[in-house]
Amino acid sequence: MSQKTATSVELPRCPECAEPARGTLEMVEGIALACVNERSGVVEYQGETEILWDTQQTVRKAGKPVWVCGCGCSWPTDPTPE
Repeated sequence: MSQKTATSVELPRCPECAEPARGTLEMVEGIALACVNERSGVVEYQGETEILWDTQQTVRKAGKPVWVCGCGCSWPTDPTPE
């Protein structure tokens, strides 16, 4: 059974392993929360990052969106025509 998008168009397939794309590669900014260690005075990472979802953008290579399959492969391809 092939995977289809909401518009009933086939998802692109990975050129390396032929698996269907899971989605596009996205880039988001985040703030790595920090604190000062009271004993040493050193700034330390708190172990948590606040994701800034309003910064989310699809990664593009040569103007084409980069797709990712379930195996972790990524490749640029033209958007599927509607």
